[in-house]
Amino acid sequence: MSKSEAARVFQVSRTAVHHWTKAFAEQGAKALKAKRRGRRQSSRLAPHEAATTVRLLTKTCPDQLGLPLWTRASVGQLLEHRYGVSASVWTVAQAVGADSPKTLATCL
Repeated sequence: MSKSEAARVFQVSRTAVHHWTKAFAEQGAKALKAKRRGRRQSSRLAPHEAATTVRLLTKTCPDQLGLPLWTRASVGQLLEHRYGVSASVWTVAQAVGADSPKTLATCL
């Protein structure tokens, strides 16, 4: 079967068929196995970690934790240091605006 015929049968482009045949030739059948797609799963804060973070933000001064100010970047540093969770400045901004620890946990 030609690549053009295979493309018609599987309703894909000839380029896709070419990539499949090349991958098969180089790596065998394992290259054609379905792979996980989409965004990489990142670790999230547990509810108690989110509650603790909210408590820290509302009840302590940043200098008590060795931070200059409560900025989005410093909150991100706090999360990274305490829980090993990295969050972008944008994500932190969204989470800080959250109205409850549960919402904070789902944002991060």
